Amino acid sequence: MELTKREIEMGTGKTVPLLFKFGIPTMLGMIINALYNLVDTYFIGSFGMVPTAAVSLVFPLTLIVTGLGTCFGNGTGSKVSRLLGDKQHRQASEFTSTALVCAVVCGLVLSAGLLLGLRPILTVLGADGDTLPYAVQYGTIIIAGFVFSVFNITVNNIIISEGATVFTSGVLVLGAVMNMVLDPLFIYAFHTGVEGVAYATVISSAASSLVYVLYFVHGKGLLKFSQKYVKPSGYFFANVLKIGVPMLIFQLLNMATLTVTNTLAVKYGNPSVAAFGITYKLFCLELNAVFGFLKGYQPLAGYNYGAKDYDRVARFTREGIFITTIFCVVCNVLLMLFAPQAIHLFNQDSAEVLAFGTLALRVQAVGYMTLAFQFVGASYFLATGDAKNGGVLSLCRGVLFLIFALLLNGVMGRTGLLAAFPATELVSSGITAVQLIKSGKQANALAAATM
Repeated sequence: MELTKREIEMGTGKTVPLLFKFGIPTMLGMIINALYNLVDTYFIGSFGMVPTAAVSLVFPLTLIVTGLGTCFGNGTGSKVSRLLGDKQHRQASEFTSTALVCAVVCGLVLSAGLLLGLRPILTVLGADGDTLPYAVQYGTIIIAGFVFSVFNITVNNIIISEGATVFTSGVLVLGAVMNMVLDPLFIYAFHTGVEGVAYATVISSAASSLVYVLYFVHGKGLLKFSQKYVKPSGYFFANVLKIGVPMLIFQLLNMATLTVTNTLAVKYGNPSVAAFGITYKLFCLELNAVFGFLKGYQPLAGYNYGAKDYDRVARFTREGIFITTIFCVVCNVLLMLFAPQAIHLFNQDSAEVLAFGTLALRVQAVGYMTLAFQFVGASYFLATGDAKNGGVLSLCRGVLFLIFALLLNGVMGRTGLLAAFPATELVSSGITAVQLIKSGKQANALAAATM
């Protein structure tokens, strides 16, 4: 099969321009996607501190969706990019079709299970008599739409693996803009309150799903979807889950991190819960930008790894670390300088939320300066199919935070809970550096053997 222009470019183009060409569209798409979460937070904040805290308690459940989507999406996308690099287009389409069907089935099962046990689940997550009614109202609608979210995350990651970064970014922008328009419409025109914010999110997610379906119906990309390509097998699950499960665990640990943070913060009052919820959403903007840029890095690294051009993979990785680290340092310095203004934007009625949120934002920003380095390391192992090292990095950051949070909170109270964030990032960065150095030596030996 003759190579497409995109495939030739991925295998021979200059590395830094390619990183920006593939990474900037996905980065912008992810930033806009994160913005609509901030828009939700802004509108919910107008209802007061209690609804803000309630929605913060629901948010960890959305990370299960992200985990399922990244499990099937990143696990399949990693394999697909390497298959395309090895010119196995039909098998890449078989992996794509099977993953999308599995993702939809899992999304439906997840929604049904969470809806059946929603109230006790929210109580475990820290909801009390004040926040539970709002959490149930918002959570019921959001969870009912989880199937769209799982599908969107899965298909987004898979399509990115063939290098269609501009299209996937456009879909993210579409969903974000729809959400931003529908939020005030439901709240002010239909007077639906917190429920209106949830309705806006689900409708926007469903619209994005429709666009992705049309992409396959009209055969726009290298990858094809067909019922005859749906072939669940041991080979499929072994290849997808060896990368996907560490990504799922990563998201579940993020959920555990938020749950533990909220549970510990509840002891210090709802203002603390609300403050942590706001800082998390603010950092999501930065994290989504880095994730977005690395979504452009992954198909480039995976394609060249599949083509056995290991030196080129190493160049993409080094340059990716340099670019994203500079970005993170600049972002976090700005967050530290303008912390009060950032918190005030989402909280106008509580001086305690403003004061503690400002402190929390600054402390967390110190640790997050090294976050890009960790994410590039994880993306490298994901792109090259290294499940062992990828699993280690997926586990260590979440486990370390749980240990530091419980230990330091017990010793120093709320101050210790804050200190757990930079402590976690420092140790995790050290572990990532060790893993990358070891992997680099192995890659050099492999490159020498194939010369």
